[in-house]
Amino acid sequence: MQLIRRGRPAVILASEQFAALARQIVRSNQVPESAMVVIPGNPEYVTGEKLTALADRALESSVKQLTAAEKK
Repeated sequence: MQLIRRGRPAVILASEQFAALARQIVRSNQVPESAMVVIPGNPEYVTGEKLTALADRALESSVKQLTAAEKK
């Protein structure tokens, strides 16, 4: 969040299990919620194959948000 507040592109990753807490922390730090990527489910309890798929989707979302931030 420090990077975002200093104008540097960054993304906050949170699992679905902690999404509500992460949103509260984001709001309390006055960081846009659009900087957050939520990973569905609980990565701790999925197979390696599914975890790789979750990570790939999170990476894709993160790259989209970071490149969108660069264009602004």
